[in-house]
Amino acid sequence: QTLFFDCKGKNIYFTAGKDSVTVDGKQIKLKRKLEIFDSLPMLPLRVFCEITGFTAEIEGYNIKLNTNN
Repeated sequence: QTLFFDCKGKNIYFTAGKDSVTVDGKQIKLKRKLEIFDSLPMLPLRVFCEITGFTAEIEGYNIKLNTNN
């Protein structure tokens, strides 16, 4: 129940039921605990973008994720 990203040289761990994320061994506090859906932590896109430095554009049902920031 942990979602791991190796992103831009950072090791990022999101764990269901926790209200923090681990980035390179350091804890970052979240506004609320991550919930589970289909055995995976539900991660708000805004939070993911803040931590990774990505940007997202949402138009209706389309999401464009820019990873080149």
